[in-house]
Amino acid sequence: MSRRIKRRKQNVTRTIKRRETGIQRQRKFNRRKRKIIVNTIERRLPIKRAVELAGINYSTYREWMDKGKDKRNPVHRRFRFQVKRAEAKAELEALDIIRKASIGGGKIKETKITVGGKNEGYSKTVKERGPVWQAAAWYLERKWKEDYGRDIPPQDTEKSAEERAQEIKQAADKLFESVPTEDEE
Repeated sequence: MSRRIKRRKQNVTRTIKRRETGIQRQRKFNRRKRKIIVNTIERRLPIKRAVELAGINYSTYREWMDKGKDKRNPVHRRFRFQVKRAEAKAELEALDIIRKASIGGGKIKETKITVGGKNEGYSKTVKERGPVWQAAAWYLERKWKEDYGRDIPPQDTEKSAEERAQEIKQAADKLFESVPTEDEE
């Protein structure tokens, strides 16, 4: 018997066993993985890390998102919508932290907890630090560079290494010319 025929028989046998036991091959695009991706993006985890956590490749995620553009594919379309909504929600929460901090929302809260009766027990003050706007700003600058990133002027990268070396040599020569020699003193 050839290898090809043996493989076909094995595949048929596996298929029959799966049907009898009700066990099916787990699909990559399942509800659990989609939920992991959406929830972690909502909690500001970068997409590449969220995809790793779900146990799929980034290229697979990109395929799913591309399939979501097609109106004829409602499950992928819903997933794409959920991901976009999670990204927007994460952005909104980060902006909210900045807004609260700018109007004094970052103050330390104090809560007194009294255990026992009126004069019994002890009193304890619990201090909680509020949201820190710098962390949210950092996140926004890196996630949405075009909207929140700093404008850093581009460096002149068109010059070759020889041209830069020549400029440095000329600057050094000018510097040495300005230093007085023993004869000039």
